Amino acid sequence: MRFCCLIIDKEKDNPPTEMSYYQIYLQRLSLLLRNNVNEADFVLLPDNITTPVGVDYESDLRKNLVNKYSKNCFGVHRIESHSSVFLQMVDVLTGAVTYEFKQGKKECKKAVVQKIKEKIGRSSLVCDFTKNTPNYFSVWLKT
Repeated sequence: MRFCCLIIDKEKDNPPTEMSYYQIYLQRLSLLLRNNVNEADFVLLPDNITTPVGVDYESDLRKNLVNKYSKNCFGVHRIESHSSVFLQMVDVLTGAVTYEFKQGKKECKKAVVQKIKEKIGRSSLVCDFTKNTPNYFSVWLKT
């Protein structure tokens, strides 16, 4: 299993003003994938996000990966996260990192965060780090 997330502090982030939120999202997702997907052929199965009317998310993302970053992505197909245990796991892990970043107070969620930290041997999830064994777990923090 490989997991990598990019956490962006929206209050401190200064995205390019000439880009729409959708373009910024595609750019950052492509960057994350560029640095975490090897050279093998792959199909990308992202969560079914809401997109602006008139855009072709699958085509736009695939073009970014193939044309800008020379990745061998031969398909992008959005799926509902409840239909895939792998996407649900990504939701839980990303939620844990985000929850600690936002310093949430709910004990049940803090317990999940604590369990993940124990399993990967970290005192905090809110910093740039990569753990390669036994599974790849990486967090990029942009503040």
